[in-house]
Amino acid sequence: MKAVNEIVKQLREQAAHDVRALLEKDLTYSEISLQIFDAYRAEKDSTEVSQALKLDGKSFRIFERIIYLTILRFFGLEDHSMKDVLATTVFYALNGNSKKERNARIKELEDYFHAMKRHEIEEEASSLLSELYLLSQGSQLETVYRHLYLKYKELDALISAALQILSGMHQKVGQYSNESNDSNDSLIRDMIQDFKLLRTLSDNHPESKNLSCIANLAKIQLVVLTDQDQLLKDGNLKIDHLLFSCKNQINNLAFGLKRFYLQNILMQVECYYLVKQNAIEDALEHSKALTKKAMLEANNFDFPRSVYKDIRNAVVAHKFHARRDKLRPSASLKNTLDSAHHVFKQVVHTDLFGRNPYSHLVN
Repeated sequence: MKAVNEIVKQLREQAAHDVRALLEKDLTYSEISLQIFDAYRAEKDSTEVSQALKLDGKSFRIFERIIYLTILRFFGLEDHSMKDVLATTVFYALNGNSKKERNARIKELEDYFHAMKRHEIEEEASSLLSELYLLSQGSQLETVYRHLYLKYKELDALISAALQILSGMHQKVGQYSNESNDSNDSLIRDMIQDFKLLRTLSDNHPESKNLSCIANLAKIQLVVLTDQDQLLKDGNLKIDHLLFSCKNQINNLAFGLKRFYLQNILMQVECYYLVKQNAIEDALEHSKALTKKAMLEANNFDFPRSVYKDIRNAVVAHKFHARRDKLRPSASLKNTLDSAHHVFKQVVHTDLFGRNPYSHLVN
């Protein structure tokens, strides 16, 4: 996931204003956290900011964590399950003032690493393994933890690179239109190349759940948003199966903004697919989870906001037509009303002009 300074810098204006207001309410930490937040909004480097505030590394990271958790709270994200709480627990275990002896400390961090493996979120463990490597130096475990640290550090870098590729692809998706032209053809080629890069990263690291779901999400977008159905031939997949599989992959990632952004993207793509299939009632049901805050104020790895607006327009149009059809009388009711109207006209005519006294002669 991106560093806190990058996350803060990329907040949209209204979101940044609201997050700052939340930080301001926290009287215990606001004096420092607001300075860091404002410096990051001004695009200052984290090293420069920490030096200016004269904070040691751990203290500075704790204030950064307060900002990060406040951003999560702004988006309505809470860590309820043991799996979700684990990331924050590990963070404070690493950055708190532990007074344990080295062996006890190693045992504590090893337990956390095994817990992360049980919950299948060990791809977030590079910082934990870095600490274990430092603590184990000079012991028989040094080689083991050095290997694990380097492995997960590399994986962490690859995931960051994959998210950067995905963001670049999203910018191209935003430029794409359904009209056939040379510009679109070039964008399609570039987006398919982005997908192939993501697929290669995933294929080369099959153990990575993050890389797999990012590649699958890119594939789904190209199929649904740019009609590149030929990509489904790779694995002989159906779009419904791919949507279901990708949703499970994302939901099983570690708690945090990365999972939140990826969930937001997939929900929009799924809704857009339902609209294209003319399954508007299903799209309407799915769209209830698409809050303006999550769709328009979250960064969502630069996913184009025009997709959400297209979905919203389709749903609003459907609601309008449904309401109009509900108010429009049925055929049987219309016949009844027409008959009543005819009788009413006859009665009015009789009342106004009287009955013709010679009508019996006509008949």
